[in-house]
Amino acid sequence: VAGLGDDTLIGNGGTDVFNAGAGNDTIVINADNLAKLSSRVLSNHLLARVDGGGNTDTLKLAGADLNLDLTQIDNGRIQDIEIIDLTGSGNNTLTLNLNELS
Repeated sequence: VAGLGDDTLIGNGGTDVFNAGAGNDTIVINADNLAKLSSRVLSNHLLARVDGGGNTDTLKLAGADLNLDLTQIDNGRIQDIEIIDLTGSGNNTLTLNLNELS
């Protein structure tokens, strides 16, 4: 959970739940975070989730050969993200369809 300013939240893998709050925030996720976001199985009674909160927020991939496949992540698991940064350390991709853009 972040505060009112511009924050950077970094995932440690696993079933992380990010709530960035107000500010222009960056949420950094890795391969394990991506796997948990796609999973429909509860882990310690939690589902992984990313909420950018208010203002302009960025979801950044940390790693290489990662695929952020929004068609495989349940609606509501990633919210209020305005920018997706695929740069990481190389060859990351984004998969989406028209329904994911709302």
